[in-house]
Amino acid sequence: MLVKWILCQVSDQALFSRGQREWSALREVPGFLGQTGGWVQSPSTGPYPLAAIVGLWNDNESYRVFMRDSHDPIFDRSHQRSSLIDTKISLAFVEGHLAGSRSTSLVHSLDEAHFIRVANCRIHSKRESSFLRAQEDVWGPGMKKAGMVGGLFCRCLDDSERFLVITGWPDERVHEEYQANTFPELSNAAGIDRDIVSVSGHRILAEPSFRLILEGGS
Repeated sequence: MLVKWILCQVSDQALFSRGQREWSALREVPGFLGQTGGWVQSPSTGPYPLAAIVGLWNDNESYRVFMRDSHDPIFDRSHQRSSLIDTKISLAFVEGHLAGSRSTSLVHSLDEAHFIRVANCRIHSKRESSFLRAQEDVWGPGMKKAGMVGGLFCRCLDDSERFLVITGWPDERVHEEYQANTFPELSNAAGIDRDIVSVSGHRILAEPSFRLILEGGS
Protein backbone atom coordinates (compact mmCIF):
# COMPACT_ATOMS: atom_id res chain seq x y z
CA MET A 1 0.00 0.00 0.00
CA LEU A 2 1.23 3.49 -0.88
CA VAL A 3 0.67 6.71 1.06
CA LYS A 4 0.69 10.14 -0.55
CA TRP A 5 1.27 12.87 2.04
CA ILE A 6 0.49 16.36 0.72
CA LEU A 7 0.99 19.77 2.34
CA CYS A 8 -0.44 22.78 0.51
CA GLN A 9 0.07 26.37 1.61
CA VAL A 10 -2.87 28.33 0.26
CA SER A 11 -3.92 31.94 -0.11
CA ASP A 12 -7.68 31.28 -0.25
CA GLN A 13 -8.94 28.68 2.20
CA ALA A 14 -12.55 28.71 0.99
CA LEU A 15 -11.59 28.33 -2.69
CA PHE A 16 -9.27 25.43 -1.92
CA SER A 17 -11.94 23.66 0.16
CA ARG A 18 -14.51 24.03 -2.61
CA GLY A 19 -12.03 22.61 -5.07
CA GLN A 20 -11.65 19.47 -3.00
CA ARG A 21 -15.11 18.39 -4.14
CA GLU A 22 -13.76 17.79 -7.64
CA TRP A 23 -11.44 15.13 -6.27
CA SER A 24 -14.46 12.88 -5.72
CA ALA A 25 -13.56 11.70 -9.24
CA LEU A 26 -10.87 9.62 -7.51
CA ARG A 27 -13.63 7.13 -6.67
CA GLU A 28 -13.45 5.92 -10.28
CA VAL A 29 -9.67 5.62 -10.44
CA PRO A 30 -8.33 2.03 -10.22
CA GLY A 31 -6.14 1.50 -7.19
CA PHE A 32 -7.38 4.46 -5.17
CA LEU A 33 -8.41 3.41 -1.65
CA GLY A 34 -9.30 6.61 0.17
CA GLN A 35 -8.11 9.90 1.59
CA THR A 36 -8.59 12.24 4.50
CA GLY A 37 -7.14 15.54 5.58
CA GLY A 38 -7.89 19.01 6.82
CA TRP A 39 -6.24 22.16 8.11
CA VAL A 40 -3.02 22.12 10.11
CA GLN A 41 -3.51 23.45 13.64
CA SER A 42 0.14 23.30 14.71
CA PRO A 43 2.97 23.99 14.28
CA SER A 44 2.25 27.57 13.26
CA THR A 45 1.65 27.88 9.52
CA GLY A 46 2.55 31.58 9.34
CA PRO A 47 0.36 34.04 7.45
CA TYR A 48 -1.20 31.42 5.18
CA PRO A 49 -3.33 28.34 6.00
CA LEU A 50 -1.75 24.92 5.46
CA ALA A 51 -3.89 22.11 4.06
CA ALA A 52 -2.83 18.51 4.71
CA ILE A 53 -4.04 15.43 2.82
CA VAL A 54 -3.31 11.74 3.37
CA GLY A 55 -4.12 9.57 0.34
CA LEU A 56 -4.00 5.77 0.20
CA TRP A 57 -3.29 3.78 -2.95
CA ASN A 58 -3.19 0.06 -3.56
CA ASP A 59 0.33 0.23 -5.00
CA ASN A 60 2.85 2.49 -6.68
CA GLU A 61 1.89 1.36 -10.18
CA SER A 62 -1.78 2.37 -9.85
CA TYR A 63 -0.69 5.73 -8.44
CA ARG A 64 1.75 6.25 -11.32
CA VAL A 65 -0.95 5.52 -13.90
CA PHE A 66 -3.29 7.97 -12.14
CA MET A 67 -0.66 10.70 -12.26
CA ARG A 68 -0.07 10.05 -15.95
CA ASP A 69 -3.69 9.80 -17.11
CA SER A 70 -6.09 11.41 -14.64
CA HIS A 71 -4.46 13.85 -12.23
CA ASP A 72 -4.18 16.95 -14.41
CA PRO A 73 -7.79 17.02 -15.68
CA ILE A 74 -9.13 16.75 -12.11
CA PHE A 75 -6.71 19.39 -10.88
CA ASP A 76 -7.75 21.77 -13.66
CA ARG A 77 -11.45 21.32 -12.82
CA SER A 78 -10.77 22.02 -9.14
CA HIS A 79 -9.50 25.57 -9.86
CA GLN A 80 -7.18 25.15 -6.87
CA ARG A 81 -4.11 26.27 -8.79
CA SER A 82 -4.83 29.97 -8.22
CA SER A 83 -4.93 29.47 -4.43
CA LEU A 84 -1.68 27.47 -4.13
CA ILE A 85 1.41 29.18 -2.78
CA ASP A 86 3.51 26.07 -2.14
CA THR A 87 3.05 22.30 -2.27
CA LYS A 88 5.14 19.53 -0.71
CA ILE A 89 4.51 15.86 -1.51
CA SER A 90 5.95 12.70 0.04
CA LEU A 91 5.32 9.13 -1.08
CA ALA A 92 5.77 6.25 1.33
CA PHE A 93 5.18 2.49 1.43
CA VAL A 94 3.07 1.26 4.33
CA GLU A 95 5.07 -0.95 6.69
CA GLY A 96 2.30 -1.67 9.18
CA HIS A 97 -1.19 -0.92 10.45
CA LEU A 98 -1.90 0.42 13.94
CA ALA A 99 -5.18 -1.14 14.99
CA GLY A 100 -7.47 1.31 16.71
CA SER A 101 -10.20 1.31 19.32
CA ARG A 102 -13.09 1.46 16.84
CA SER A 103 -12.20 -0.16 13.53
CA THR A 104 -10.08 -2.99 12.16
CA SER A 105 -10.10 -1.42 8.67
CA LEU A 106 -7.20 0.92 7.93
CA VAL A 107 -9.13 2.88 5.30
CA HIS A 108 -12.30 3.22 7.36
CA SER A 109 -10.36 4.31 10.44
CA LEU A 110 -9.60 7.45 8.41
CA ASP A 111 -13.33 8.08 8.09
CA GLU A 112 -13.75 7.92 11.87
CA ALA A 113 -10.88 10.30 12.68
CA HIS A 114 -11.78 13.92 13.37
CA PHE A 115 -8.24 14.78 14.40
CA ILE A 116 -5.06 13.53 12.71
CA ARG A 117 -1.46 13.48 13.88
CA VAL A 118 1.36 12.96 11.36
CA ALA A 119 4.81 12.39 12.87
CA ASN A 120 7.82 12.73 10.58
CA CYS A 121 10.57 10.53 12.04
CA ARG A 122 14.21 10.30 11.01
CA ILE A 123 15.82 7.18 12.45
CA HIS A 124 19.40 6.28 13.23
CA SER A 125 21.23 4.12 10.73
CA LYS A 126 20.64 0.39 11.30
CA ARG A 127 17.83 1.03 13.83
CA GLU A 128 15.01 0.23 11.41
CA SER A 129 14.07 -3.14 12.95
CA SER A 130 13.95 -1.69 16.46
CA PHE A 131 11.87 1.29 15.30
CA LEU A 132 9.34 -0.93 13.48
CA ARG A 133 9.11 -3.31 16.43
CA ALA A 134 8.36 -0.41 18.76
CA GLN A 135 5.46 0.71 16.53
CA GLU A 136 3.88 -2.74 16.75
CA ASP A 137 4.68 -3.65 20.34
CA VAL A 138 4.66 -0.34 22.23
CA TRP A 139 3.10 2.57 20.35
CA GLY A 140 0.25 0.71 18.66
CA PRO A 141 -1.23 -0.95 21.76
CA GLY A 142 -0.57 2.13 23.91
CA MET A 143 -2.29 4.56 21.53
CA LYS A 144 -5.20 2.18 21.00
CA LYS A 145 -5.77 2.07 24.76
CA ALA A 146 -5.63 5.90 24.83
CA GLY A 147 -8.40 6.16 22.21
CA MET A 148 -6.69 6.21 18.82
CA VAL A 149 -9.15 5.08 16.14
CA GLY A 150 -6.44 3.73 13.83
CA GLY A 151 -3.24 4.52 12.02
CA LEU A 152 -0.25 3.35 10.04
CA PHE A 153 3.50 3.71 9.78
CA CYS A 154 5.28 3.97 6.45
CA ARG A 155 8.74 4.39 4.92
CA CYS A 156 9.38 7.29 2.52
CA LEU A 157 10.36 6.20 -0.99
CA ASP A 158 13.10 8.79 -1.40
CA ASP A 159 14.74 8.30 2.01
CA SER A 160 14.92 4.88 3.69
CA GLU A 161 15.67 6.45 7.10
CA ARG A 162 12.57 8.67 7.08
CA PHE A 163 9.26 7.28 8.32
CA LEU A 164 5.78 8.77 8.68
CA VAL A 165 3.55 7.68 11.55
CA ILE A 166 -0.05 8.70 10.84
CA THR A 167 -2.70 8.32 13.53
CA GLY A 168 -6.39 9.25 13.70
CA TRP A 169 -8.20 10.33 16.87
CA PRO A 170 -11.84 10.96 17.78
CA ASP A 171 -11.06 14.63 18.49
CA GLU A 172 -8.29 16.96 19.58
CA ARG A 173 -9.14 16.58 23.27
CA VAL A 174 -8.53 12.83 23.25
CA HIS A 175 -5.17 13.37 21.56
CA GLU A 176 -4.17 16.05 24.06
CA GLU A 177 -5.01 13.71 26.96
CA TYR A 178 -2.89 11.02 25.30
CA GLN A 179 0.02 13.46 24.94
CA ALA A 180 -0.18 14.48 28.59
CA ASN A 181 -0.91 11.13 30.23
CA THR A 182 0.26 8.29 27.97
CA PHE A 183 2.96 9.58 25.64
CA PRO A 184 5.72 9.96 28.28
CA GLU A 185 5.30 6.36 29.43
CA LEU A 186 5.30 4.99 25.87
CA SER A 187 8.30 7.12 24.96
CA ASN A 188 10.30 5.61 27.80
CA ALA A 189 9.15 2.08 26.99
CA ALA A 190 10.06 2.47 23.33
CA GLY A 191 13.45 4.04 24.06
CA ILE A 192 12.98 6.54 21.28
CA ASP A 193 16.40 8.14 21.67
CA ARG A 194 18.00 4.86 20.63
CA ASP A 195 16.05 4.71 17.37
CA ILE A 196 15.11 8.25 16.39
CA VAL A 197 17.35 11.15 15.39
CA SER A 198 14.56 13.71 15.14
CA VAL A 199 10.77 14.02 15.09
CA SER A 200 8.63 16.77 13.64
CA GLY A 201 5.00 16.70 12.71
CA HIS A 202 1.60 18.22 12.16
CA ARG A 203 -1.66 18.26 14.08
CA ILE A 204 -4.61 18.40 11.73
CA LEU A 205 -8.28 19.16 12.28
CA ALA A 206 -10.10 16.92 9.80
CA GLU A 207 -12.26 18.65 7.19
CA PRO A 208 -15.25 16.71 5.77
CA SER A 209 -14.72 18.08 2.25
CA PHE A 210 -11.24 16.51 2.20
CA ARG A 211 -12.50 13.05 3.15
CA LEU A 212 -13.11 10.43 0.49
CA ILE A 213 -13.53 6.85 1.64
CA LEU A 214 -14.46 4.00 -0.69
CA GLU A 215 -16.98 1.41 0.42
CA GLY A 216 -15.31 -1.89 1.14
CA GLY A 217 -11.88 -0.32 1.66
CA SER A 218 -9.37 -2.60 3.35
